[in-house]
Amino acid sequence: MKATLVNPRPFFYCFLALLFSISVTRYIFNLSIQHIVLFVSVLVALSASLICFKKFFLLFLLLATMLFGGCWYFVGMNTYSIEKFEEVVSVTGRLSDNVKYEEGKTTYLLKDVFVNGKSVKNVNLTIEGTGRNLNVGDIIEFEAGLYEIELFSINSFNLTYYRNKVGYTAEVDLEDIKVLDNDIKLVEKFRLRVKDLLIENMSADDGSTAYAVLFGYTNDISNDTYSAYRDAGILHLLAVSGLNVTFLISLIGFILKIFKVNRFTNFITCFIVLIVYAYLCSFAPSILRAGIMGIIFLASQLSGRCYDSLNTLGIAGILVLITSPLFAFDIGFLMSYFCVIGIVLLCPMLTNFLKKIFPKVIASSLAVSISATIGILPFLALMYSELNLLSFFTNIIAVPLFSVVYPILCVAVMICVFFPFMGFTLTLCGYIFTLVNLIAQFFSKTSLNIQLSPFNVIISGIIFLCLYLFSSFFMASKRAKIINFVTLASLLTITACIFAFVPMCSTGVLYVYTRDNSFVLLTNSKNETLILDATWSYSDVNNALIEVNAFNLLANIQVNNILSSGSQEFLKVTNYSHENITNREGTEILRYNTDYHLGDFRLNFLAYENKLIGLEVEFDDMLVLRTSSKLSDEDMEYILTLPYDFILTQEPNEYMTLQDKQAFCLNKNSI
Repeated sequence: MKATLVNPRPFFYCFLALLFSISVTRYIFNLSIQHIVLFVSVLVALSASLICFKKFFLLFLLLATMLFGGCWYFVGMNTYSIEKFEEVVSVTGRLSDNVKYEEGKTTYLLKDVFVNGKSVKNVNLTIEGTGRNLNVGDIIEFEAGLYEIELFSINSFNLTYYRNKVGYTAEVDLEDIKVLDNDIKLVEKFRLRVKDLLIENMSADDGSTAYAVLFGYTNDISNDTYSAYRDAGILHLLAVSGLNVTFLISLIGFILKIFKVNRFTNFITCFIVLIVYAYLCSFAPSILRAGIMGIIFLASQLSGRCYDSLNTLGIAGILVLITSPLFAFDIGFLMSYFCVIGIVLLCPMLTNFLKKIFPKVIASSLAVSISATIGILPFLALMYSELNLLSFFTNIIAVPLFSVVYPILCVAVMICVFFPFMGFTLTLCGYIFTLVNLIAQFFSKTSLNIQLSPFNVIISGIIFLCLYLFSSFFMASKRAKIINFVTLASLLTITACIFAFVPMCSTGVLYVYTRDNSFVLLTNSKNETLILDATWSYSDVNNALIEVNAFNLLANIQVNNILSSGSQEFLKVTNYSHENITNREGTEILRYNTDYHLGDFRLNFLAYENKLIGLEVEFDDMLVLRTSSKLSDEDMEYILTLPYDFILTQEPNEYMTLQDKQAFCLNKNSI
């Protein structure tokens, strides 16, 4: 029997400890009771289990890793810290090929940024505007106000900005931009050349999809296609990950085998190709994970040792988190890793079970699909409100098609870059992408969906631990597994008791502002929540509810439009179900000068001199007024004579300073 390359699994355990400590540090220092309870419970359970089995060195290693992870979180935050600019500044930078075209605006990613002649190192900038199109590589100059990007908004992590190291964004008139020079990079030339070839020989939609499959850039994919892939459960095909790396290594290995090269040459060649490919994909988290695992797999073959998937996954995770610690908050990063964990832990058991029902090939494919979905289920529940149960079968159809088209696409692209007349090979690939798109469109329109609610972080963690304890990868006796299970059950019971007696709901007024959405949450002591003036970005609303631990959402009240019109007739109150807050259940009418009750909230109009000037919301011992931004001085003087605890006034502007945003929710006593 071959020796294991790294055994037992200290790297996997250390990766989980590092990921856990980085993730909870932010919330512990924000005094989140839920995360403090979680952290203490994990420490107690971990210490008790390892001491029981006299694994003192492993306990010391994991505790040291957690301490390091807590410190490393602050290192990551400090690395991203940026200077704030309150006034209009002069900006110079180079346009990359990361461009997104939307109706009414174009968004460019600006690199090598200088602000007022000073280099802003390690920070990029996005600019939005309309007018003429600029070229990739253009060195431009303009003047504008810079909007600083907040890494965290409520519980939401701005992963796209963090991946691209974006510190600022600005809105400019592209006609006012001065182009100084052009300095397009070789990698950008190559990607643009490939994109042009794909779109030229396929349809625009299929070409954009093929480009995303090759490099992970989804900016050019239409909203309909992206939604179809997402709703059909095959969005992972558009992310460069293990599937791509496996096909790539297999393709290179097949070619090198023809030339009868030795194993060392095969390893060096694959190593170089994977590094170059990761560079072409801008070192996205998924390709880093898959690339590192691929290199270790090749190294195990070269050394003649056994390949351990969990330990290898741990090594990849540790390396990524050391270089970019805040990836611990990146949903894409987490889905990439827990997808693999789900497959490794569950696939063997599910395959054996499903082989009794389906043929071996179908059973294996279905087991992989189900295992991967279970692994990422907590994150799907956080990002989306539904799970298409037919996605398991969609993957059985779509993944084999991709296993055929991806190697052909890679070879065809390399040939067509040098010999454009061979474009018909790309056209053939385009037919397969068209077929996959039709499959995605078909399955995305099915109604076999289940509603998802966000998982409690503690429940999610314990589920994964239980799966690991009862899998074949936890090499311990039945007695050891039972002891660990009892420890986990005790942890769950103690945590549930603490949560039952400690109030977890943050009552009061919470103003939420993001790049695209601003609204107010009102939460009472019964954990009931009203939302004022949300434009219903699901992720924003969902993350705000998680922040206050409030999931009993009563209604979204669109107050501002009614107040702006000055109508005295009625106010529309739109109710939403908790399971899917994007679906309307019905509309109620709130009459003028009449009390209206939603749960324990009392609503009523406020009028002054026959003019509607606001909506009163009373709950617990708090009285809140949502009023118009167009009040006269006389109206405001009248309001200040009334006993409101909070006065919510004026529509926020995305370029307001933080102090201005905080002043949006005015406490009457501080005016």
